[in-house]
Amino acid sequence: MGLLDKAQVGSASRRFMQLLGRDGSTLPHHLRQAIQLLSSHEIPVHYGQLLDDLVVLLGPSRAGEPAARVRLRWAREFYMPATIEPSDPSDPTDESHSVERRRDDS
Repeated sequence: MGLLDKAQVGSASRRFMQLLGRDGSTLPHHLRQAIQLLSSHEIPVHYGQLLDDLVVLLGPSRAGEPAARVRLRWAREFYMPATIEPSDPSDPTDESHSVERRRDDS
């Protein structure tokens, strides 16, 4: 969504901040809207990592430290400069994975 924010001056930022603050009952609705917005601008979503994140955000530890780490990682990637690509999602030691993924260079 950070890439989208550069194009839509602030509206994506507002939506992202709302998404971070949602609880388990409203998160799916807002997340669906965010994914549709990303898709309409051809910004890919790493669904495997998103599923892992949702297990944490909607699971028993949704108010604990693991959920806070997921939200922090999402925020870091949102504000990451567009020229820096997130690292390999298969690296379990790297926490730089979230909704927004690499753009195609083609």
